[in-house]
Amino acid sequence: MSFKKKLDNYLYYYKYHTIIGLIIVLLASYYYFTASGNKQSDFNIVLFSINNPFADLNIKQDLDDLIVSDKNKKEVKISFLPFDVSDQNSQASMMSFQALAVWVSAQDVDILMANEEIIKNYSIDEEGKSTYTFVPLNEYKIDSVKSLEDNDKNKIALLVSDLKRLKNIEFFDKDLYISIVSNGKNKDKAEKVINYLLN
Repeated sequence: MSFKKKLDNYLYYYKYHTIIGLIIVLLASYYYFTASGNKQSDFNIVLFSINNPFADLNIKQDLDDLIVSDKNKKEVKISFLPFDVSDQNSQASMMSFQALAVWVSAQDVDILMANEEIIKNYSIDEEGKSTYTFVPLNEYKIDSVKSLEDNDKNKIALLVSDLKRLKNIEFFDKDLYISIVSNGKNKDKAEKVINYLLN
């Protein structure tokens, strides 16, 4: 029997098996190569604001160099959640607020950048007591930086526009603050980031 006859015979009986096998191999190859190219998040910064000025800056690369141990597999992730202070009841703002609450409770936020009202809402409960959502920043040399305090007089957030590394960035929110989330997984790295931004 010739090769052509053997091939015709094989395809007649096993055409669907061969097609399904090829599809499985192609899908598995695609998944393997796309998954191996994606980096895992080693550190998470959430920007809760109306605009994302970090999109055009190389600060992410500087932070990767500063705190990521294995740059081939991990990276600093800067997430942007759109939030408009003037229209807090908009659908986008409400969805962003819900996403932020989920991320914070799931310990997926190491540093939060948000306006004064959001920081205060997270730091003080309904009875006016401190929630200890943010790490106190009292040990930093921040006399020249405007800061927010919780009810226990702990400095919990720093004004972004007063930080040396972020002074020249044009933020739409003029009262944007940066804070370390207390249940974040990388408090030591968060402290390095704050020190980096201060100097």
